[in-house]
Amino acid sequence: MEKECLDLLLRGTAGIVFFPARGIARMQVKGGWKKPLAEGRMLLLSYFGDGVRQPTETLAVERNEHIAAFADGIFVAHASVGGKTERLCKSALARGKPVFTLDSGDNAHLVGLGARPVRDAADLCGGG
Repeated sequence: MEKECLDLLLRGTAGIVFFPARGIARMQVKGGWKKPLAEGRMLLLSYFGDGVRQPTETLAVERNEHIAAFADGIFVAHASVGGKTERLCKSALARGKPVFTLDSGDNAHLVGLGARPVRDAADLCGGG
């Protein structure tokens, strides 16, 4: 799902920050990234040093917590009950960050934690 969302964003005009769970010094720039990077609408950042070459589950969790700490708000399409993404949502909510999720019965547990349900992108942008 994340790759599909990134591909969709790359075709549009929105600004993108790509934050891998590894260092970026030796990272290959993919073909579809060259234009948005050249246009200044894509930024590659990493919390990790150049020695971190392989993303791991642990590094991804650490990266997600770091990004969430700086984000104005977080959108989560779905999180499994008791899963890592649900824990990220709990952590963000505890820090006072707004968390948004799709308005679906599958996300009732997130709404119960304090996430705000959204029907579509207009809800996220204040138009809904």
